[in-house]
Amino acid sequence: MLKILTAFLVLNFIYSPAFAAWEDDFQNLYREKGIDEAVLSALADGANPDQIIRVALPLAGLTQEMLIKALFCALPQPDDIREAARANAISNAKVDEGYQLALSECARQMEENLNSAVILEPHFPSVAPSDSTRTTNYGSPWKFE
Repeated sequence: MLKILTAFLVLNFIYSPAFAAWEDDFQNLYREKGIDEAVLSALADGANPDQIIRVALPLAGLTQEMLIKALFCALPQPDDIREAARANAISNAKVDEGYQLALSECARQMEENLNSAVILEPHFPSVAPSDSTRTTNYGSPWKFE
């Protein structure tokens, strides 16, 4: 039990400063380049929508709709965005407004993301294996003159 607790504390010690640095980077990017760039950077650093929403909600001048729009445009899974919004007391109406903003600003990227999620490997119907016991020869019933 002591080993598990020690390992947990070590991991917490290692990741806490990294997360704090991520928060600072997010806030600086928001001030310098806007919420869209900050969200893209945070996702690239491994943050999930819930973490992003928690860090972004207190930022001055940022509406919930703009934050949700930035998340949808950054292309994480829509269900993850909706779940994170719900967990952070953002109403469904605000999420829908943010989604509509995303459609007006980045619909093409959202569509491409949806299309790339389609299975790219073609699936053909199975062909029954031949038992090679038939001696019948098959040919066309048509006779050409």
